[in-house]
Amino acid sequence: GELFFQNLSVPDTNFYSYTHPEYPFVNHHWGSGVVFFLIERLAGFEGISLFFILVSLATFYLFFFLAAQYASFQIAAPISLVVIPVLISRYRISPEVFTYFLSAVYLVLLWNYKHGKLSLRWLFLLPLLEALWINLHIYFFLGIILIGAFLFESLLVFLIRKDRNEKTRAMALSIALLLSIAAALVNPSGLTGALYPFNIMKEYELPVIE
Repeated sequence: GELFFQNLSVPDTNFYSYTHPEYPFVNHHWGSGVVFFLIERLAGFEGISLFFILVSLATFYLFFFLAAQYASFQIAAPISLVVIPVLISRYRISPEVFTYFLSAVYLVLLWNYKHGKLSLRWLFLLPLLEALWINLHIYFFLGIILIGAFLFESLLVFLIRKDRNEKTRAMALSIALLLSIAAALVNPSGLTGALYPFNIMKEYELPVIE
């Protein structure tokens, strides 16, 4: 983040390497570095910790609220007790917190659109979020997968019921999906950055297991 503000550019070589500083690489979470840098300058490292906690709580709330609303509190509560230890295990401040949060936002928007609680215009927020997501964390493709899952369901329902409303939803979701795919190109590496989740494991000489 500091380097970005110093040079007004995103580093695209292995800057911190002593032996291969010119080696090209895709900086797939540079935006997170910018966010963390700004927060650190405004509120110190404690501010980053507080930000991480608040975003994590907001993410949990969105998922829990959706589960309690469309299933029941009695179902959502015990499942949450199982999930919380998994979330706690990922306590390090990391760009992946943006993926958690944006996944929740996508699911809330798509689910409420599906049930008629949000209008068509809300779907056009998804490509804008996708353009932001791809610069924050490498799991940006989850947004595209979520739209694709809702589109697949909508097409399936239309084929079975021949419902015109479902056809309209499917068309709207198709447009949102195409725009989101195009939005994934809005990153410093362009198409290479958009395809990087499929190629990142090819860079390692040794097997990396996480």
